[in-house]
Amino acid sequence: MALKQILGAYSENIFAQYIYKTLPLSTSLFAFKKRLCAQMGLHAMVGFAMSLSGRTPSRILFSRGSGNVLMTDFYPQYSTQTCVMSHSETVPFRLTRNLHSFFTVFGIEGTFVSAMTLLSVAAVQPRSNIGDFLHLTFRDDLTSWQVEMMVRQLRSMKDGAEGGLTMLGGGALKEAVGKNADMAIGKFARVAPRVMVHALEGQQGSAPGSPHLRYLSGDRPGVSDDVMGTAKKLVEIATDTKNLCIMELSWVPWY
Repeated sequence: MALKQILGAYSENIFAQYIYKTLPLSTSLFAFKKRLCAQMGLHAMVGFAMSLSGRTPSRILFSRGSGNVLMTDFYPQYSTQTCVMSHSETVPFRLTRNLHSFFTVFGIEGTFVSAMTLLSVAAVQPRSNIGDFLHLTFRDDLTSWQVEMMVRQLRSMKDGAEGGLTMLGGGALKEAVGKNADMAIGKFARVAPRVMVHALEGQQGSAPGSPHLRYLSGDRPGVSDDVMGTAKKLVEIATDTKNLCIMELSWVPWY
């Protein structure tokens, strides 16, 4: 396999050695590593829920002083036929071996996975207003995306190509926004442990299985009893060499 040959030529400790030399104090290194690991876990969960792709190294910025992460070009990919989120990559988020080596197993299974799980629980709890934010986000993003696609189509039509994209009207746009928001919330619900959300339902005055959380009715087949089982499964998919070898070169999967 070509990827295995490349992996043998590049060290998995390049990023770790850079950070170790930049932050020589153990206290600063621990605080930075914990913060960066948590930030990457949060971005990974949001990226998975909203089908965000193209997480090349050049689009991931971090602060050496605080460990905070800033993602550039952080927007969903849509199908040109249905205007619904479409994820074409074989991995749910970026967690290549240099990041994994720097975070270590303890960081991944402790901070990274915990951040993903807790974010999912916060997103789907009864009093969460993430649905409102998602509707606003998708409405604005779909509108701008359609305008951009129309501009590209007009340019291609000048070159003799045929156009097939039409702008969504008010009702169709509302439906597309609702579908995308439901898909994102559904992905948060897949990762959120049912037992934790049910506990929050009781604390916040909602009975288990209430209309607020209809997606929790019934058992989810194939889900581990581990409260972080689904998040750990996503990490396994993201770090699987069979999935990484299919990623395009610009994604730099060997790093």
